[in-house]
Amino acid sequence: MLTKPTLIAGAVVAALAAVSSAAQATDFTGTLDYTLFTGGVNVWEVSFAYNDVTHVATLGTPTSIASSNGADGIIFAPNGDLLIGGQTSGNVYEYTTAGKLVATQFTGTPNYHLSINPAGTAVYTSNFEGPPSLRTETCSTSMATPTVTVIWDSSI
Repeated sequence: MLTKPTLIAGAVVAALAAVSSAAQATDFTGTLDYTLFTGGVNVWEVSFAYNDVTHVATLGTPTSIASSNGADGIIFAPNGDLLIGGQTSGNVYEYTTAGKLVATQFTGTPNYHLSINPAGTAVYTSNFEGPPSLRTETCSTSMATPTVTVIWDSSI
């Protein structure tokens, strides 16, 4: 007759064997989009892969997407396009992920880091001056789904 500790140990071994034989690596893959604010080709993408069992991440070869008149902050618009802060150009640019310029929104102030509200209806940008005040610009109708750009601007 098996004792209680032997039964428990056997159950643990059986459970571990079942888990370990069923364990499989999950590979996460995708594309990262990023900007370089050094001039020239300044909107890029790179593929990545990550294995959650080996904890190995790999990056592919960077590919240029576009040359924007200033490029700093980058976010995805609700339609999947890229919105890019145009630094001192006073613009926020919208590009497809293939690099086609879709729209340019003049804001009248430098635009660096960008964020978007959860509803996808407002884009926030900063000109890195302070103290902040709120200014609202209506976007052109071709500017993705967001209809309002909100700028933190100390000049108001």
